[in-house]
Amino acid sequence: MTERPLILITNDDGVSSRGIAALAEVAAERADVIVVAPDGAYSGKSHSITVMDELRTRRAECGGVSECYAVKGTPVDCVKLGYYGLAKRRPTLLLSGINHGSNTSVSVHYSGTAGAAREGALLGLTSCAISLADYSPEADMEAAKRVAGAIIDKLLDPSVRLKAGLMLNVNIPAGEVKGIRCAAMAMGRWVETPYHHTTVFGEELYWLDGKFEEIASGDTMTDEKLIQRGYAALTPILVDVTDRGAMEECKIFEQ
Repeated sequence: MTERPLILITNDDGVSSRGIAALAEVAAERADVIVVAPDGAYSGKSHSITVMDELRTRRAECGGVSECYAVKGTPVDCVKLGYYGLAKRRPTLLLSGINHGSNTSVSVHYSGTAGAAREGALLGLTSCAISLADYSPEADMEAAKRVAGAIIDKLLDPSVRLKAGLMLNVNIPAGEVKGIRCAAMAMGRWVETPYHHTTVFGEELYWLDGKFEEIASGDTMTDEKLIQRGYAALTPILVDVTDRGAMEECKIFEQ
């Protein structure tokens, strides 16, 4: 009997989120699944790891999957722990999500969801981050589940081979999804507004609230534009971020 592929799933919203339960349900229809996810929200942790503290781990419930673990650690911690410790065999695929909120454009650099997929690619796994442009904890996941299922089917197809060091970043619009299209990440930045408060003890507190500002680029259709038009945007991202085109320019610094 042929052994089913194994899918390792994590996220940055926490093991109890609706998004990861939806992804686990879809994946379990197609493969064996192990969920290793943070015990709470770890959004914005990017590729951070825990160095000085232990990774406390407990059994949890997620999408009906029998092997599910909650970890007091970052999404990348969860990938490492799942890959090297908790999974009893090498995963075929690493999935991160379904994130509550999009991770288009430069958000891919901040996102713990994307950071986990990037770690999967570094480990040599076929890896995909999946996000839904709906921040509500009660977001409707049905359209996102259909998109995730279609992508998982392709990634599990033996004839499909992604290049080494490549991760996929998928962003799904809220509501109706017209289809899946490939797109470059939009160029933009987050413009932050700091909110200040002084406590009765004289302690200075700040909160940062940001608004995304897109910058015009040469790409006619970006991930941001696609989800605004009702399409799921799929962006291939390399973990090697070297700008080889600038290597010649950098020779001015050589001694």
